[in-house]
Amino acid sequence: MRSKSAFRERSLAFAELHKEVRAMTERVHGRAIKRSNGDEDYIARVSVLIEALIDRADARGRVICFASATEFGLSLRHQLERCRQAAMQTGSDSIMVLYWAAVRRMHVQGSRVSNKAEANDLSPGSRIAETSAVVDDCLRAGLCRLCEDLDVNSRCANGHNALTPISGKHIRSIGEGLLSEAQVYQCVECKAIWTRYKHRSDPFAMWSIKN
Repeated sequence: MRSKSAFRERSLAFAELHKEVRAMTERVHGRAIKRSNGDEDYIARVSVLIEALIDRADARGRVICFASATEFGLSLRHQLERCRQAAMQTGSDSIMVLYWAAVRRMHVQGSRVSNKAEANDLSPGSRIAETSAVVDDCLRAGLCRLCEDLDVNSRCANGHNALTPISGKHIRSIGEGLLSEAQVYQCVECKAIWTRYKHRSDPFAMWSIKN
């Protein structure tokens, strides 16, 4: 009975992960297709967006992004080891299964993406800034309601109740030689990373989401 129960729990956990992968795929697709001018431009934007999200995500999020990449037919062989280590870091059997399922899918389906399209970084010029804006939009699309409210009203003393500190307080320069007390928090609901800045001369705190 215990074996069947454990299998059921793992199956449910994997099903929930697959929903997250599908949601990530839909968000990336929506952002990329709005700014593309054809199939090659679309897949190049998807590639840049997925790569940027992998760079910015935590260990669990990297594996989800990696699995999402295979749904687009992207071949991210250069991310294999990085995402494998991320999967191991989570200590989750479901995340490991998701990683290996994505690797198998990548090898079986090959890549629909030409090397030229996948290597296209949408540079130079204003496209770099545009791509950064697309990534920020995608990150914000995954925010919970509490983080969305904080994103709108970032000058808030206490943030919100789902934020938990993940670093100690430290001093950081925020421009023009101004030093501020800073502390990093993570939302337990949507995993967003926030930094709280507090200067002694200002009665309010400033919250900044990680880019």
